[in-house]
Parts: sequence; structure tokens; C-alpha cells
Amino acid sequence: SNRLSSSSHDVNTAVSDLRRLHPGRLRQLLRGELDWVVMKAIEKDRGRRYETATALAADVQHYLNDEPVTACPPSTAYRLRKFARRNKVRLIATAAMLAMVIVGLFVSTSLVARQRDAAERSARREANAARQAQQRLEDSQYNLYVAQMQMARVDWDEGRLDRMIEALEGWIPQSGERDLRGWEWYYLLSLTRRNLAGLDPGVGQITAVKWSSDQRLLAVSGDMIQVYDSASRHLKFRISDARQFAWRPDSHDLAVTSVRGAVTVWNTDRGEQVRSVGHAAGVSQQLGNRTTWSPDGSRMAVAAGLNLFIWNATDSDEPAVLQIDSRLGAAACLDWSPDSRHIAVGGGFPGWGQVWDAVEGKSILVDWMHRHRTTAVAWSPDGTKLASAALNKDVKIWDTSSWTQVLTLSNVESNPNDLQWSRDSQTLAVAGSDGRLGLWNAETGQVREYLRGHRNPAVGMDWSPDGEQIVAGSVDGAIKFFRPFRPQLYDLVAGDRYGVWSSDGKWFAVCDIAQERERNLSILRSDTLEVVKRFSVDGPLLGLEPSPDGNAIALASRDGVVAVWRWESAELLWEAPKAHRPGEARCVDWSPDGRVLASCGMDRTVKLWDGASGRLLRTLVGHSASLGAVHWSPDGRRLATTDWQGKVKIWNHDTWTVEHEMERGAGLPHGGSNADGQRPIAFSPDGRFLAGGGLMGTVFIWDVASGRELTRMHGHTGNVRTVAWTPDGARLASGAEDGFVKIWDPSRGREVLSLLRGPEWVGTVDWSPDGRRLLSSSVRVMLWDATPAYEIYQTRSLQ
Repeated sequence: SNRLSSSSHDVNTAVSDLRRLHPGRLRQLLRGELDWVVMKAIEKDRGRRYETATALAADVQHYLNDEPVTACPPSTAYRLRKFARRNKVRLIATAAMLAMVIVGLFVSTSLVARQRDAAERSARREANAARQAQQRLEDSQYNLYVAQMQMARVDWDEGRLDRMIEALEGWIPQSGERDLRGWEWYYLLSLTRRNLAGLDPGVGQITAVKWSSDQRLLAVSGDMIQVYDSASRHLKFRISDARQFAWRPDSHDLAVTSVRGAVTVWNTDRGEQVRSVGHAAGVSQQLGNRTTWSPDGSRMAVAAGLNLFIWNATDSDEPAVLQIDSRLGAAACLDWSPDSRHIAVGGGFPGWGQVWDAVEGKSILVDWMHRHRTTAVAWSPDGTKLASAALNKDVKIWDTSSWTQVLTLSNVESNPNDLQWSRDSQTLAVAGSDGRLGLWNAETGQVREYLRGHRNPAVGMDWSPDGEQIVAGSVDGAIKFFRPFRPQLYDLVAGDRYGVWSSDGKWFAVCDIAQERERNLSILRSDTLEVVKRFSVDGPLLGLEPSPDGNAIALASRDGVVAVWRWESAELLWEAPKAHRPGEARCVDWSPDGRVLASCGMDRTVKLWDGASGRLLRTLVGHSASLGAVHWSPDGRRLATTDWQGKVKIWNHDTWTVEHEMERGAGLPHGGSNADGQRPIAFSPDGRFLAGGGLMGTVFIWDVASGRELTRMHGHTGNVRTVAWTPDGARLASGAEDGFVKIWDPSRGREVLSLLRGPEWVGTVDWSPDGRRLLSSSVRVMLWDATPAYEIYQTRSLQ
């Protein structure tokens, strides 16, 4: 049988008629489970019908109790519906509770999510604020660092050594601290490390320091006299109650004047007194040494009050006593002439000096030399000049043949306490009350350099017999040793314009653009600064570049010639006589592998040459003005060129097409051959950036990949002629028409140090391969050396 709900219309109608009900009403009454009960009750198959009426009644009762009816298919959904009908109240309550739980979970989850988002936003704000605060802190630290580096340079120039050292040492990082130090820090600290190991004799205020003529021994006087072995600095012996002394030229005897005026002779080999000479009454105990031995060793002189005592060195006869002119007052200083004939005496009264003929025993000159008290007199070794110094920062040089003043040292910045001549009579050393030793050119009156090391006034001083060292004492009792003419700043080759390092750093080359010079190429050893090769080449030079292997030098000349020389043998390897004619060949640069040499010139072309044979490989055309420079990228994949209109082009090595074109300032002044230095553009060591010098003191940095300008740095007051990166890319050096060499931090676009101004525009700056020394050139080649500090602090870091 079929369920009524699934039977045909006719069947439904027939059944309804029998029951006297409408078919719809009948289907409503017998819907669902009752339909199944009826169908099972009238099932034709006896096995599928209810077995008894009781079973039928039970199934109806199940229906009434909302329990599962056996006539229905026993599906899970059916059983669940029956369970729900039977437990409707409980399920509604449970569902309500479950809904409340779900709503609560949703609300709490939303609140938690909202709080988490708020916490994350707050954490991000805090992290961002912390980063900003850290960045501000780092920026302020960096600004302080830069300011102190620039102030340290000023302190050095003005002799404030204590403050300078304190500022520099404050930037030595402790464990875990950021290290801000760059080349400028090491250079400035190296300035303070130029002097050799010092000596602290413990004799109080120094009055004199003198080497023996053979340089074996060093005598020091203060509260007593001490004699040291010069090499080991070991004390050999001391003499008490004496403050004045003089070496005999044979280095074996020492004349000593005690505080009571007793004059004796000591043998320095045995460290004992060998003779009592006499007594000089009225010896002053004020600062200064008034005992001296004649250069021929035959006599000794002691100034005491208004008397000048002169003894014969070989006997104990009574001394010759010369009466000092009363206008001088008590003698303040004295010195023998190199021929042992004359003695110059400076007086304690303002301005007066006297010169004696020690052989004849008569005065040959009394003159008013200064406006203030004379502190030192010194005869030049060649005997042609006498230097005198006074307390009003006045140092004069006199011609000893006419006794006329020939020179006054310019810009003496502190009171001079002592004078010493170099052995060649060309340089006068002045010990100043600011602690500096000034070395002055005796012909021009200009200072050559300052030696710094004392923190208090320098007093006693002496030049070593071999000319390699100067020793100087101070009022604080310290003694320091200096190496003159081996400074971080030194005039290496006067008159040269361009200087570049070799790839191994063992030598550097300089060339001269002066046409009248016969020799215009020099090779110098970097360790000794000795010129090892000097030879002439055809035509005045405008550019040079050592090959990457260090064996050859490429040259560009004003007459348009490009040539390559083997520097050791001065052999011309190849030459292109008409490389850039008509006009000048301005610049040359080797590819990193040394196989190709690029040159440029006034003919507006770039030419690529085979480095070995000199064969022309390619000519690049694209500039509309004369070219000033050409430079290869470190990987050799690009070539940068610039012209006198300020156009900069970057060429692709594979296609030799222009990748990017930039501007570094149009209309460079001067036109002519001096429109640029040797290297106005330079790739960074990693090849990512290109630096260029421009007009009005501007230094540009571009991104090589995009050609986009990244930074513009201002600081020079003249057009920037040359730029160079340190090997690690952390610093950039520039030289300009204003005569300054400046050091930049390209990552921040900041000037970190300005080096001493030169006399003319700077043509080249170039770093040594180790990045410790900087070569700059104008009318002279200068070497700025930071090696001493690097050796100290980098060695400590490694340890």
C-alpha cells in the first residue's frame, strides 16, 4: 500500500468519500506519522502489517506521547525530531542558554579582539615612538660627534691639547656602544700622537734639555741635573744643587754651574766631577740656562748678573770677566757663534742685547732689539744669522755681517721661551708658552708647522745632531720628543699639482703642470716620502693614473698626447701622439682589470685604448663641450664622464650607450685647462653611487642604477674640483677652489672635518688603499696621515 500523501488524486478522492471528508482535510488529519500507521495497518503483506490490535494501539500511543512510531522509517533525523517534541521546554531553555553563551562568547571575543587591536596599535605607537626617540638620540649623538670633531680641529690649531684629547677620548666606544668614529677621529688623534715616547725626570720645572754632540746622552736640568742614555732613556747619573749646564763638543765633559755659582766639569762616561773651574758670583736661578761651551771646546762662559765669565777649558786660570752693559740689566740668555769668536747676550731689561768679541774681550754691538724682555738668542749653524726672542710674541732674525734686522717671524701666537736652529740653518724652532713648538722658515718668516704635545708652556729645547728629532721640556716637568718634518701635513713636492696613490699603497706619483720645469713626473715612497724616481716626459702633464698592477703610469698631457710609461725604468711603453688633438688630453683612467685605458679631452670625445698595445678600441661621442674627467666603476661595467658644462653621463660597458645623464652645475669658470681637477667625479667602492663636485661649493651624490640625485652637500665656498671615496665608502673627501680639503659623511650628507686651507685651489684628493692616509695637491702635495691612531686602536680591537 502507499501512503495517503503519496497516493494519486483518485485514490485520495475515493478514500475521502468513504470517510465523508474533504481530501485536503483527510490528508491533514493523516499526515506524517499517522499516515505511516494507517498504511502499516492496511498493508496487504501480512508480514509487514501490525501483528495485533495491541501493536497498533501502542504505535498510536507512541504518536500521542511524541515517541518514535514503529511504522515510520527509523532515521536519525526522525528520532531527533521526536526527541525535540518530547522535550520541547528543555530544548528551548538549553537553546536559549546556548544562544546566550554564544552571544557572550561573541561579545567577549569582539572585546578581546578590540583590546588586542588597541594593544597592538599602542605597541606599534610605542615602538614607533621608541624608534623615533632612539633616532633622535642617535641624531643628537651624531650631531655632537660632528661638532666635537670640528671643535677638536680648532683646539689643535689653537694649542688647547687637553680639551682636544678629552673630547676625542670621549668617543671611544665601550662594550655594546655604537662606534661613530670615522677617519676624521683617527686623524685628529694621530695629531696628538706624533711625538715619541716622553720622559718624566722628576726634576720639577725644566730649565734646559740638551743632547751631547754624538747624540749618545741627554742632559736635563730643573731642580737638579740628570744625564740619560739617549737610546734607552735610562738615567746614568744626577748632579744635585745645580740647574745650569753645557756640553763640551767632544760629548765627554759637561760644564755645570751650581745654584751657588760654583763652576765644575763632569766626566759623563764615569758620571763624576773631574775639575773645579771657578766661581761665578751672582748666578741667577730664574728660568733659563746661562752656561755655555764654545763650539771649538776651548772655552766655557757663564753669565751672572752684569758679568760674563769666560774660562779656558784646559786650565784653572782666573776667568776673563766682561762687564755687561748696564742697559741690559742682568743677563737673561747667551749663545756662542759657530766660529767660537763671538757671544750674544740678551738682557733682562726690555729690548737690549749685546754682542761680544770673546777673543778680543770687547763689545762690538749694544742695541735695542725688542720692546720687552729678551728670552732667548740663538746663532744659526752657518753663522750668518742671529735669532732673538722677546716676551711680546716677537721673534727677529738679524744679519750678523751688518747687524741689521732682516726678518720678523709673522703671526707668532704665544710668548717664545727658547730658540733652536735646524742644522741646515733653514728652519728656526720656537718653544712657545702655549706648549707648541713652531717651526719657521728662516727665509720667508712663515710657519712650516707646529709640533704639539705639551699641555703647559714649553721651555728648554734642543734639535738632535742628526736633525731627526726635537726634544723639549715644559714648566710641568715633562719632556717630550718630536719628529720634525714628518707630520701628517707636509709639503712633499713644491709646485706639483696632481698626486695619486699606487694600487698597493707603496708609492704615489705626482706631476707638475708648469711648462718651464724640466722634470715633471715624480715617484715617492709612501713610507719614507723619498723621491725614488723623477723623469721628464713630453708635454706639460694634466693627468696621471697608475695601472692596477702598479707597474705602469698612464699620462695625459696638454698637447693632446696619451702615453703609458713603466715607472721603474722610465721606459715609454706606448704613446698616442694625437689622441685628443686639437686640444688637451685632460684625464686618463684604467679599467679595474687594467686591460683598457680610457682618456678624454678637449675634442669632446672619450677614447678607449688597449692598455698593453695602445691600440684604439673605441671612440665615444655624446658630449657637447670639452671633457674634464673620465672614471670607471669598480666592477668595470660602467664608465662615467663629465664635461665643462657640468654634464655627467654614465655609459653602459656592454652597449656603450648612455644610461643616465645628470647635472653638476653648468658654466664652470675659468674655461681653459684649469676648469676641473684631476677627479671631479668618482664611483663609490661598491659602485652604487657616483659623487661629483659642482659649482658654488656643492658636492653631489647620485644613485647609479636610477641616475637619481640622492644628496647635495654644501660647505665649500668655491667650485669643487675633485672628490674621492675612502676604500670602505664611509667617507668622501673633496677639494675646491677655496683651498680647503673637506671630509664628508655621505650617508648623512654632513661635513665632519675641514682640513687646513692651502694657498691655492685643490686639484686632487686621493686615499691610500688602506684608507688611512689622504693625499691632496695644489701648488704643493700634502699628506694627511691617520696611521698612528689606527695602529693603536685597531690593534687593541683585534686583541
